[in-house]
Amino acid sequence: MKENQNWIVCNPTNIEVGKAYAVEAVHCEDGIKFVVDCEKNKIEVMFAGFVPSYTYSLEGMRLASYVPVQEKHNDKYYFQKWFLYKIENSSFVKWGVEESCGCYSEAELTHYCIVTEQSLMDILATSEPQIIINRNNS
Repeated sequence: MKENQNWIVCNPTNIEVGKAYAVEAVHCEDGIKFVVDCEKNKIEVMFAGFVPSYTYSLEGMRLASYVPVQEKHNDKYYFQKWFLYKIENSSFVKWGVEESCGCYSEAELTHYCIVTEQSLMDILATSEPQIIINRNNS
C-alpha cells in the first residue's frame, strides 16, 4: 500500500448498491457530482463545497493503489461491496498542497476515491460528500 495510506469505507447511508460499473463527473450550479452506475441503483455523490482537483484512471493504471488494500483485507472482492472511500495520509493531498504553492493546506483537503469495475476517480474536496440514491436505475 502506498506508504501509510488508509482507505476507509465512506458509506454514511449504510446502503447496499452491489457492484459499481462506471462513474461520470457532472458540473452543476450547486457544485460537482459524481454519478455512479451501480448494480442496484444510480448513486450521486455530491460535493457542494469546492473540488479543486479530480482525476480519472482506468483500473489497470492503479493496481499499485488498490491491490494492497485488497490484500490488507484478505479479500480480492473488497471493492465490489462499496465504491466510495476516504483516504487518510494521502499522497494526492500532499501533491495538491504542493501544486497549489500553499494556497491549500492538508487540513483543508480530503481525498476521496470512487472505485468501479473499470476505473478509479480520485477527488480532492473541501467538504464531505452527500450521497443521493436514484432508485429509478434502468
